Amino acid sequence: MEMDPRVKAKNLIVQCRGYIRLKKHAAAIKKGKECIEIANQLGQPDQDLIKMEAAREVWRAHEILQQDDDAAIYQAMYDDFAQYYANRLPKDDQDKKMDPRVKAKHLIVQC
Repeated sequence: MEMDPRVKAKNLIVQCRGYIRLKKHAAAIKKGKECIEIANQLGQPDQDLIKMEAAREVWRAHEILQQDDDAAIYQAMYDDFAQYYANRLPKDDQDKKMDPRVKAKHLIVQC
């Protein structure tokens, strides 16, 4: 029996974070990229949230390894996912004042 893509993606994010803590950054990058690919199979809004989390972890791993060019790519990817997700959310007065990246981070914490 194959695992649900949403569950598998969330497990990969947890693995990615664990590899970063264990200083196995190459493995974290691999798991993060795999997670982004799996997230493409999911419906909205799960897809965007999972892509944001995975991109953030891959970005962190590249920064730790001082691979600045790759880190910049995943930072931009994270920003794009956050902006896209935040723009799709209902607008209210408080949200209009909040930076889309901050809003997206709040939503990740709520999940």
